[in-house]
Amino acid sequence: MQRLNELIADNAGSLEQVQELLRDELRGQAIQRLSSASKSGSLVRFRGMVQDNGFSPQIYMTELNLIHSETGEKKSVSCHYSDKVALLNEPNSKWTIDEAANDFMFGKYGQKTPFCCVSVPGETSWAITAQSQGEDLLIERFAAMHVQGSNAKNVHIQRKTVRPEETLVIIKVYGSEPRDLQLCSINDFVGILELPEAPEEDTVEDSEIDPMSTAHMIQDEMEPFNSLPILHVVYYDSVSPLLHPLQHLEVDAKVVRGITIDYLLPFVMGDVLAAEYLLVHMVSKIRSRHDVVHTGNLPLNLHNIPTSVVSKAIINAIESLLPRVRSIPMTIEYLNKKRIAPGVFVSREAWKEIHTRPASVGGGPANAATERELAVHGLLSGELQVPDRTYVVIDEAGMDSGILKEQGVMNVRHLNDVITFAELPFAVGSGCDSPDHSSGKLVVDLSVLVLSQAKCMFDIQCVVPVQQAADYVVASVEESPQYTTVDNLNAMRAYLGAISRNEDYNISEEMNEALTSFFLTERKKTSQNGQPLYTQEAFMLRMEIARAWTLLSGEKTLSMEAWNKSGEMEAERLRRRELITAAKQSADGVVGR
Repeated sequence: MQRLNELIADNAGSLEQVQELLRDELRGQAIQRLSSASKSGSLVRFRGMVQDNGFSPQIYMTELNLIHSETGEKKSVSCHYSDKVALLNEPNSKWTIDEAANDFMFGKYGQKTPFCCVSVPGETSWAITAQSQGEDLLIERFAAMHVQGSNAKNVHIQRKTVRPEETLVIIKVYGSEPRDLQLCSINDFVGILELPEAPEEDTVEDSEIDPMSTAHMIQDEMEPFNSLPILHVVYYDSVSPLLHPLQHLEVDAKVVRGITIDYLLPFVMGDVLAAEYLLVHMVSKIRSRHDVVHTGNLPLNLHNIPTSVVSKAIINAIESLLPRVRSIPMTIEYLNKKRIAPGVFVSREAWKEIHTRPASVGGGPANAATERELAVHGLLSGELQVPDRTYVVIDEAGMDSGILKEQGVMNVRHLNDVITFAELPFAVGSGCDSPDHSSGKLVVDLSVLVLSQAKCMFDIQCVVPVQQAADYVVASVEESPQYTTVDNLNAMRAYLGAISRNEDYNISEEMNEALTSFFLTERKKTSQNGQPLYTQEAFMLRMEIARAWTLLSGEKTLSMEAWNKSGEMEAERLRRRELITAAKQSADGVVGR
């Protein structure tokens, strides 16, 4: 902090220059990760996702003149990179603000913009360990803050996270309002840590509060988050969602492709085709958008998954390989109680229920504490408010029977928006958790896998019926032969990360002519045979599979071998679909007779 104040003084208070100078000084140095050892006033690093960027900028005096009440000594102190003046906050401090020496009307003022950031949602345990490199983790430091003390009753903090392992930090960026800290973006922040003081116990009963008074209402939008740690940012760097914790490892693609398929095979009930499609899906990503066409968007449905035990084994296998995974269990309780999309998506049924409860049980306008809780401060979190390139697994295998309420219907609709349009709705209210809100869309790049017993409830083109091998038993990650070799696991992880980052892919002119000829031939063949026309969607799906298989093989140019492989995969997938359709029609006919 002392070095920071020296740079500010040497550069006439120009924070932009100070930030660049400090960035250069610290380049290459190991900055302590925010951890249990971190103390207020220390320089720390925190990697987090922007959960809410809608708070108003704060104005503060850049310098404050103080006077000692006993000695008359005067001091001018910097107010940068702190919400508190250290001398004024000392126990039994004799320092006070020198009213005569401060020009509160025309003095120098600065601006800082608060953001709510959360430890990167969906990060798998191995990815956290790989990034920490043995350091004490942020989660160990602050996770308890969300379940203990005042935060256990603080609904505003609870609304900012969806999982207990996620940790909130208030980030404050100094200078002009940054435009690059977008919702769901990942950033590395370096700044001065300010830990919250122990909160005072609130002993005021609801009955003691005058319901006609506004004194009990929250006046400052940041007040509900006073118990969270604050990081006063000196500088920050954007982190690509494709950044991989093991990207320094080099692997032989052709060798590791076989190892990865063998690893996945027991989890998908011994079905080679399902393992190959799952592998292709794990490296798929959206590469371009044109109106409603999202090139690379490849939702996948594996069905014939018999039980939730099997689906959870598949999820565990995926989590052991990918750095970020979010699973969505499609149970009635989950859908009716959770929020899939961020914002004030609250059903009218829930809103009415809140406001018709008697004051004696925490409802109605007469209850002042409840009135505080009803106010929404900032953007509420959602299950799918995650960074791009997070792998999302929708688990229908454990779906149970029951009534899907309005909130559940809303959540299913939001899941469908992500699958079909690669967009995540978000909504911002006007001061209360009401259905009356303004909404928008977040463009997202999420790989969505649906595991189901029958064909899933969503309109997905790539549906793979899984065929169980005769010798299949439910697999476990820990019991997998590859799992016992750490080098193999890390090789598979690095391999999948490298393929996902790879943009070096092309199609030769000769191959392009062959593809065009194939499409026209298929259209003509299906027309002559009186079959449904071979569609552009079917052709693009096969193109995506061929592209992924080319990269998975360590190649850069589409070959006839990869194209034929995609044809074999699609032919077998469609054959299975036709068998299922024929069997269903036959069963329906028997019932009809």
